[in-house]
Amino acid sequence: MDEAIAATGVHHRALCPPFLMENLLGQAESIRDAGTFFLTLAEDRVLRTCATGRARPGPRDWST
Repeated sequence: MDEAIAATGVHHRALCPPFLMENLLGQAESIRDAGTFFLTLAEDRVLRTCATGRARPGPRDWST
């Protein structure tokens, strides 16, 4: 879509919100046990990530 808009010559800025690392906490067991996590993302897409520092370890903390 960005390419189509840019082709018109109009000035624009496309914002890409990042994927929050806290969203992976639900997959902590898979990360801990198998070293993998799963997302619905095409292989050729860039996944921009950030961490807010707001996540709180729960009773199933993956570091244990």
